[in-house]
Amino acid sequence: MTEEWLDFIINCRNGVPHSYDIVIGAMANDQIYNYIADYIDGIITREQFWSLAKFKYPTHQLNFCTSETEVSGIRIRRGGHNMTGREDPKENDLFYTCSLIEYISRKTKNRRADTVDALGKTLIEKIYDLADVYHSDNIETVSDDFIERSGLPEGNFDNVSAAKYAVPSHWDIGKVYKRLIFGIAREKNISVIDALFAAYHSFVSDKIDDYNSSFYYDAPQNILNAFLYGIIE
Repeated sequence: MTEEWLDFIINCRNGVPHSYDIVIGAMANDQIYNYIADYIDGIITREQFWSLAKFKYPTHQLNFCTSETEVSGIRIRRGGHNMTGREDPKENDLFYTCSLIEYISRKTKNRRADTVDALGKTLIEKIYDLADVYHSDNIETVSDDFIERSGLPEGNFDNVSAAKYAVPSHWDIGKVYKRLIFGIAREKNISVIDALFAAYHSFVSDKIDDYNSSFYYDAPQNILNAFLYGIIE
């Protein structure tokens, strides 16, 4: 990660176009993106960002940005060394998928289950499979695309306006759902996508979406237990 990398990521998040055919570099995963969001919002300085980020080891990605990119002669080989200390790329993919669902839901004022139903399994699988690509684009642009594809109508569920306290970001809530969904998939021995639908259609989702309660920032295991046993401790 370099100063140039940070500027490029911030520009992408702000919708600034670029002319590159291929982008290779560190992925701004959930933790690093939280630092970037804090820097963009003026909560931390650039120097504080680097102090926090220097001990992180993000997954790297290769992103083909234009249809004109010639890829027929390219061979990609994964090295044989162990990637210890790095996050599973699929965790980042699910984190982005859940964060996008949250972003779309807020934008269209829909309950999260209704957003998931409108997107359907096919589009959600597409987001999950190509999350590393979508994550490099501006989330506003990506959300508009999937709102149009799914035909998701405007709703009247506005938990953000109803919140009396600080509102967690869509990235914060994406992380909550990511942990819950992986836990469900593991405990129920089902696919991540099936676990995603189970999570968003459970009573736990309504509790997470109530920003006037403290449930959404409860311990991940407690949130998972609430789903598994139907009881909030």
